[in-house]
Amino acid sequence: FIIKPEPGGDLTYAKGNYHSINGNIEVSWTNESGVFKLEITVPANTTATVILPDGSLHEVGAGKHKF
Repeated sequence: FIIKPEPGGDLTYAKGNYHSINGNIEVSWTNESGVFKLEITVPANTTATVILPDGSLHEVGAGKHKF
């Protein structure tokens, strides 16, 4: 699956999850004082493509990840 947060406007925080067939996908991010922080949880036996607001691309496996 793909995670591509797109912060903008006055929004400084977002959090959500999705219960997939392989387990729970969790995403949360903050954007305060120009510092963007992303935390994700990728279910077992899956991978995720993470595209950060600066355009950098990361392929990650199962587990918790911070950017």
